Amino acid sequence: MKGRKVKKFIFTGGVLLSLLFSLVLTVGAFAAPAPQQDTCPEGGDWVKVDGIDAQSYSFDPPEGFTVGDNCYKAGNTLVSGSGDTVESTVWNKEGCPDAEGCNYQNISHASFELIPDEDPEPERNTDYDWNADCDGWVVTAQDYEDGEPIGGSYTVDQGTWDDPNELEEAHSQYIEETIYEPNGCAGDEGYYYADDPDCEGWTFWFVDGEGNVTLVEAGQWTDPNTLESETREGDGYSFTFNEPEGCDDNDVTPTPTRPRNDPPLPPQAGGGWEMFILGGGLLTVAAIAVSALRRRVS
Repeated sequence: MKGRKVKKFIFTGGVLLSLLFSLVLTVGAFAAPAPQQDTCPEGGDWVKVDGIDAQSYSFDPPEGFTVGDNCYKAGNTLVSGSGDTVESTVWNKEGCPDAEGCNYQNISHASFELIPDEDPEPERNTDYDWNADCDGWVVTAQDYEDGEPIGGSYTVDQGTWDDPNELEEAHSQYIEETIYEPNGCAGDEGYYYADDPDCEGWTFWFVDGEGNVTLVEAGQWTDPNTLESETREGDGYSFTFNEPEGCDDNDVTPTPTRPRNDPPLPPQAGGGWEMFILGGGLLTVAAIAVSALRRRVS
């Protein structure tokens, strides 16, 4: 009885081993190893360039993109790197570089990863301007983004004058130039003038004790090749206007010589004060310009 049990056990074990071996062979037949990648990536963020047949290649990405990683194939070897240029480092035979006839294999194809450029930050800046009357002064600001105004101007600083009998000055942290109380605010009256820095001409006017302005005279230079001067004399005034240095050289922009750094309204034309010689328009412009003048001619 004991011998039969041993034989039966051996037989049963052999059958099980046979079935297990058959199962392994069957599974192996259907689970073949995955083939290795033999080309560089293509599609998605990658651009593949075929038919290179050279030892190096530089890729020119489209506008708005830069190259991140790269891949190239030389012979049967794939090589990964980064940047828009690939250069073969794959030898053409074993034993290189010490063997004879060593050379780098040509690149058959290459792929480049395209990375979108980031949108540049907009250029932002703020311009400051000031204005003054006999009550006080105000500094305004205007924001810009890429040269275009954002919203309207707004007040950032302001103040009042303290002494009604003296023309005063003020300063603000937002601007470097000095803020002047307009002529005529201290009850004075007289002739005030300004040199014109844009090489066009000159002007002067009368300011009474209440700040009212009357344009007296304005003129233009006549000789573009010579620095000129004009002397004006009258009841209560005598002074000479000198054409600024550089006005006789068409390639040089002269340095402004007006008493104030801030130009009067309307805005300056051609780098200096606009000349207004059209009849009644002179009086209107002079009234607007008084806040930008300070030199008194006695």
